[in-house]
This record gives sequence, structure tokens and C-alpha cells, in this order.
Amino acid sequence: MSYPSMGGDALQVGSVAGIPVSFSPWFLLLVYVAYSFGGTPVGGAVLLMTLTLSILGHELGHGLVAKHYGLRPSIVIHGMGGYCQHAVERDRRRSLRVIAAGPGASFAMALGAQTLLEVLPTTAPPLLVDIVASMAQMNLLWFFFNALPVLPMDGGRLMQLLLGYRFPQLRADGLTYWTGMIVGLLAATYYWFRFQMLFAPLFLGVMAFQNSQQASRFTWAAVMRGRRNELPAARNGSGFDLPRPVAGLAALFVLIAVVNSVAPGPSAYWAWMLPSVVLDGSLWWTALTAPLSHSLSFWEPLGYTLVALFAFGPTVYRALGSAPRFFALYLGALLAGSAVTLALATPLGFAERVFFGAGAASAALLIAWARAAPQEPLLPKTTLLPAQLALGVLGFDVVLGVAGLAPWAWHAHLAGAAVGFLALRVGERGEGSPTPRTQDR
Repeated sequence: MSYPSMGGDALQVGSVAGIPVSFSPWFLLLVYVAYSFGGTPVGGAVLLMTLTLSILGHELGHGLVAKHYGLRPSIVIHGMGGYCQHAVERDRRRSLRVIAAGPGASFAMALGAQTLLEVLPTTAPPLLVDIVASMAQMNLLWFFFNALPVLPMDGGRLMQLLLGYRFPQLRADGLTYWTGMIVGLLAATYYWFRFQMLFAPLFLGVMAFQNSQQASRFTWAAVMRGRRNELPAARNGSGFDLPRPVAGLAALFVLIAVVNSVAPGPSAYWAWMLPSVVLDGSLWWTALTAPLSHSLSFWEPLGYTLVALFAFGPTVYRALGSAPRFFALYLGALLAGSAVTLALATPLGFAERVFFGAGAASAALLIAWARAAPQEPLLPKTTLLPAQLALGVLGFDVVLGVAGLAPWAWHAHLAGAAVGFLALRVGERGEGSPTPRTQDR
């Protein structure tokens, strides 16, 4: 989490990248939790280390962006996570970037750890495998937990700022508090009945109660029926806007993942209609529905899909100029990836005909984005261009797949990349830059 400077008792133990790092006395609660759930002393030590590194990495995401804007950040690790305190930032866009950098860092660490886990040799020490696996799981959990739209977590603060670009601040605040109260209660209930754990439901319950106290200041009528002549709190775009077709596609995948994850078993209707793998003898239409699932009952592929839609979708959508063209690109890549996987399943020795459709669609978005984005350095003081990044990511993906170091269907991803490359050839002009047809959402 990211906060303006707030003081408090904590022991500074050093600094990372010039950002002071302190530990609160409440860190002892995290030690207790780690050793309670670790099972053994070694397991407790591994869990404590991965928890601490995951929290530190998350807060460093906030801190590095805050430092870039001259906000003098410092990090405190405590018993229920951590926070990055910094000077107050008045610019809403900068505040959004500081807040979003935390979940972004968590997701990047989860992806890196998961990739490392895939390429570790079978002779790797079991302790190393446990540490890497724990880092992947912990960071992914931390990413989704912080993304919940519940104040004061990052998801709640992002929601509050983003709503300010569409509604007056009074209405944006009310919607955020009411949402935080409802989501916090639902999440606390889910964690309790699913895992029978007291810590997470208690934490979420406290935040839901805090949101309910604030929500009581906003009547439901005032929140839902704001005056039409009121201006939004911020009139310019946030820089995090998603075109509606892109946001709708992301919402569809989240819905499928939630339904599949809560289905009572493999015989349930949704699990039967939207399987994550297609086996010999499956009904023919599962070849069309399976790409929409793509193991989305597991949260890692869902995360990769949402990141691709969020990072590359808006640029590709605007370059193509319309929702039908965007959907044609995405669905075409889904089907192309699935068709290639099905055709090569037997020659390449796949025991199951797995459809990595969503991975192919993400590769299509990556390549289409690299062609549509301005060919300018992605980061200050670097020479890395979008096309170079895209080719590097795709090449790394193919090398891992060909070498057998990762289980994904690299050939399906190449098929999706080909769709993304070809899609933007329609409407190109000049020296190969695509024609932006519209900026509408």
C-alpha cells in the first residue's frame, strides 16, 4: 500500500535503491503467522522469507515510482503487510502510477518466479524449488489481494481515483466506500468458508467495517443519483482508461474464471461446457469454447490474460478503429492457436489436446501493440523500443517451449503472433505505421 507520510514507531534496518526500509514491532505477528502455517522450522523460515520479500518487492514498486517523482518515499514492513509512505502528490495521474506500481511489481515477481520454476532442472535442490514456488504463489496472492476494491488497499484507492475521472468526487467516494463494504464482507466470507482461516477474514472484516462507517456518510440516493450538471473531479483522462470492448472482454474472462472456480465439480454445467482441456472424444463444440477458458479456473493464466488486455489492448483497439475488428483479431488468434495446437498435438507428443487459446490471443496483442505503438524508448534513458521488447518476449517464450523447459504450447503462441502481425497490415499507411481510426472508448 502507498500512503502520504504518516509517522509511527519502526526500526530502520537499511535502504534499498536509496529508499529507507524499516520494520514495525508488529512484524512479530508476521513471524508468528509464518511459523504457525510453515509446518516445520524450515517451512516456517521459507514462508517468512517469501512473505517478507513479497511485501518488500510490492512496496518497492510504490517506492521507486514515488522516488522518480521526488516524493521522498520510505517503506515500513509490519504484521499485516507493509506500506510505502511518501510526500503528498497532488497530481492525480502521478498518484495513480505510484499506487498501481505496487500490484504491478507483485505480478512481475510472480511471473518471474513461475518462469524460473518452469526452467529449474529436476536435479535442483528441493529447498530451492520450495522457495521459488512459494514466491510465485505468494506474489500472485498478494497481487489479487491488493487488487480488491476495498479501501485502504491499492485496489480501493485506484478505484477511488479512477471514478474521479467520471464522477464528481462526492459520488466517487461514496461508490468506493459502498463497494469496499460489500466486497470486503463477501471476500471475508469466502476466505472463511473456503480455507477456515481466521487471519484473512478478520483483516478483511475490519476493512469492511471501516468502509461501512465511511459509507454511512453517503446516502445510497446521493451516490446513485448525482446531479447531471456536476463536473467530474478530474476532467482529463487518467492514463489507465480501458476502451469499453477491451474492458468487457476482461470482465468476461473474470466471470468465466469465477464460475469455473466455484463449480461444484467436473460434472457441473459450466465445467462441462467450458473445459480447460479438450480430450479425444470430446464434443465438437468444445473446440470453440475451450479457448475462452484456457485453464482460467487457475488464476495464473487469468492474470497473464488480463495484463495483456490492460497493457496492449487499448493501443491495438485504437489502431484497428472499431470493436468488431478488435474482437475479430482476438477471437481469430484464439481459434488459430487452438487449431495449431490440435493439429500438432499428436506429432509433438501431447497426451492431451490442450487449447492454449488465450495465450495465443495475448501473443497477438503483444505483436499488434509493437506495430501500433510509437517506436520510441519505453523507459527514460534507455533505447528499448516496443518492437524489440515484443520480439524478445516472444523469442524467450519459443526458446523455453522448444527446449522443453516450459509446458506451454509455443507453436500456438506463434500462430497468435502471426494473426496479430497480419491484422494491422489492413489500414497501414506511410512507412508501416497503422492508421489510428478513432480514439473513442
